[in-house]
Amino acid sequence: MGTTFLLCVAVTLFIVVSGSCPVGREFITAFMPNYLLSYHNDQRLQLAITTQDYPAIVKIQVNAIGFSTSVTIEKQNTKWIGIPGTAEIGGPGASTKTVQVTSNSDISVVAFNYKFSTGDSSVVFPTDQLGTDYVVFTPDEGPSNIHKLMSIVNGKEPNKITIIPVSNMNLSGVDSWKQRRAMIVTMEPYQVNLYQSYTTFTGTRVKAKHPVAVLGGHECVADGGRCNHVYEQLLPVQSLSTNYLVPSMHMTHSTDFVNIVASEDNTLVKIFEGKVSTAKQLNEGQAYVVSVQPKNPLIIKSDKKVMVMYFSNNKPYDP
Repeated sequence: MGTTFLLCVAVTLFIVVSGSCPVGREFITAFMPNYLLSYHNDQRLQLAITTQDYPAIVKIQVNAIGFSTSVTIEKQNTKWIGIPGTAEIGGPGASTKTVQVTSNSDISVVAFNYKFSTGDSSVVFPTDQLGTDYVVFTPDEGPSNIHKLMSIVNGKEPNKITIIPVSNMNLSGVDSWKQRRAMIVTMEPYQVNLYQSYTTFTGTRVKAKHPVAVLGGHECVADGGRCNHVYEQLLPVQSLSTNYLVPSMHMTHSTDFVNIVASEDNTLVKIFEGKVSTAKQLNEGQAYVVSVQPKNPLIIKSDKKVMVMYFSNNKPYDP
């Protein structure tokens, strides 16, 4: 276990342009399973909450475990808030382990899910930046006996969710999914649904009547070495782009690549690396993997919106 790097390039671009993480006053997220549920070594579930130009009174609660706390944070400061380890989702299905964060002034939130030698963090988007249409990404690497993860986190209204898998899938705890056959799920306020599979969720479409948060990740992904928990809150389709600049972020011996996932059929994607360019036609939910070479950034252009996800095995450190 170690540090595998997974981020949404679109998120990175947003942060670079705006100069900060996305800010708001209401947030929802969840802590998906990190490695084995029986493994609790140095477990830390945390939120890093940063104020902007004004102080904030921030409330954090997790209904399922009866956790609630309020903190006051001075302006332009960051406070780390510990969440009980029992907020980690224990398995597939529905629960009320949604983490709710509310504030009386603008804040940004980053979530950290850490155990000894395995952990990751994700920007948490405010509820006014959530969407009703998502295309999902999860890493496709092994180990073969460790789950890929997808979570849908509902807000304050009862909701109707439509899940359309891009391929046949066997899941833990629920019936198998059939390719392109819509699954209808109802969700109560502040409910979170966790889905686990040994095959990737990449390309799965999630549509909702009301805005939701969608998380994609892996209990403990490995790429030629020990494993590490990875996850990200995904951007809704409305916030994806048709233009991406992908920097090379290599460690000394790491293998890096990007996954390009189409949100519509007949999407033409062009990849530029220096003076070399390639083109690829993708259909909805189809993913195309492109290697990122050391010191060679990529420019990705498409005629319809795509998701771009950067993955690195982080060598020589533990992947």
